Amino acid sequence: MTSPTHTPRASLDAAAARLTRDPRAAHAFAVTLDRLYRAALTDPTPGAPHAPR
Repeated sequence: MTSPTHTPRASLDAAAARLTRDPRAAHAFAVTLDRLYRAALTDPTPGAPHAPR
């Protein structure tokens, strides 16, 4: 089992916290990055580099 401090979301929160002193803004930024990353992974665009083969 992974530690809560080593989850992808925790990593995004930590990276965002370095960009701003406001914890709510940092978390919102991390959530947005996470959603964009997940959307890119599931993008059904044919020929996209991440498209399933």
